[in-house]
Amino acid sequence: MKYENFANIQISKFALDLRKYTDLGEMIESKYDSLKEAVKTAVNNGVNLIALPAANDPDGMNQIIEMIPKEKLFNCHFYMEIDITTRTFSDNIESFFEQLIEKLEISKIDFLSFKAVDSINFNDRILAYHMLEKIQRFAESGYIKKVGFSYADDDNDFFPVIASAFDWDFCNLEINYVDAGRVATVDMVRIANERGIKVFASNPTKDGKLLKLPPNVLKLLVQDFTPLEWSLNYIWSREGISSMLFDTIYPGEVEDVVKYLDKYVPTKNANYISCYRQMCQTYYANPIIDCTKCYYCMPCPHGINIPKVFEVYNSSVYLGISASHERYVQLEVNAEVCRNCNQCMGNCSRHLDIPREMKHIEDFYRV
Repeated sequence: MKYENFANIQISKFALDLRKYTDLGEMIESKYDSLKEAVKTAVNNGVNLIALPAANDPDGMNQIIEMIPKEKLFNCHFYMEIDITTRTFSDNIESFFEQLIEKLEISKIDFLSFKAVDSINFNDRILAYHMLEKIQRFAESGYIKKVGFSYADDDNDFFPVIASAFDWDFCNLEINYVDAGRVATVDMVRIANERGIKVFASNPTKDGKLLKLPPNVLKLLVQDFTPLEWSLNYIWSREGISSMLFDTIYPGEVEDVVKYLDKYVPTKNANYISCYRQMCQTYYANPIIDCTKCYYCMPCPHGINIPKVFEVYNSSVYLGISASHERYVQLEVNAEVCRNCNQCMGNCSRHLDIPREMKHIEDFYRV
């Protein structure tokens, strides 16, 4: 495993990203067992950075921590996010952290990140509630080692504003080759590096979608790379990235990422750049909704699992309409139940018009 020197902390270049697994109690047994094995495989192969479920779920965080072999635990560093969109947290940040410290089975959080920061919640939450000053006090106490943010604004021009507003230690940017220039840019990485802000790259496979490429994109691949290696190569051919947060519960994928980092030399030349460009253009020629499964839109008062509906619709790209339709009709609640109540609107980190997309999906499968 390769490592990055982060001040006085040595972190692995590959971090296991488990942030979205907040309902471990609802996870079926086979997936839970796979997750346990993935954690064990990661730490046994030298991964020492683990991104835990959200801070409002200390039980879920502790369940992940308990999966780590005891002899490896003291080598591990933990990444945690706080959801600044909730009023309870904003008003009671001090008591929130005091209760969290009491409940957690670890003595410190090495990397604390504000979740999905954009211009609105940065001004209306972080600044309005003086969160930076409050978090700084916790950092000075030693419980928090490094403070950062995950950027989630469509306006890339706002990134320098946030980057300059505080003495950040790191930032988390979603980076993958089909969203180059849309979610995170080379300029963002450069700006962060110029300010001494370490960059964590997350979601390199776009929630696994780039591992299941549609045939018209797959045929563009140079055959000496697998779909996973294409995604990893794009990250590690970038300059200025300290670590990559990789989301998986499958031990085999953990082993593949470790093998890539140990044996492969990142490649960046004109042929590969041209191939990435063609793959990106072809990928977005397909019908797709740019949902990141952040679940900010949930719960839906009418029982729709919005990210799941989007996932099924997006599967029409690589499964075909017929197979995707079979998955759609098996949903307990589908898009036609949407009543345009707009409760989900304003919470989406990608600013999607969710009711409009639901109507589109309803029409798509009706035809």
